[in-house]
Amino acid sequence: MKKKQTTTKQNTSLDRYAGKWVALVDAKPIISGKTLNILMAKAKEKYNKKELENLPVTLIPYKDEGPYIL
Repeated sequence: MKKKQTTTKQNTSLDRYAGKWVALVDAKPIISGKTLNILMAKAKEKYNKKELENLPVTLIPYKDEGPYIL
């Protein structure tokens, strides 16, 4: 019998963004891009300048990589 693997809902939702830059609002990904420039271009289309100032962004590591410290 296989052992059931348990993961948190948050980890599961971010797995698909591995290796990409992601903007988060309330700990949920709202925009992603392969590079930071692409992410910010998408964000500029969707949000005004004031909202962009406080938009948290992070690079999601691949499973076999450690966390990024920026």
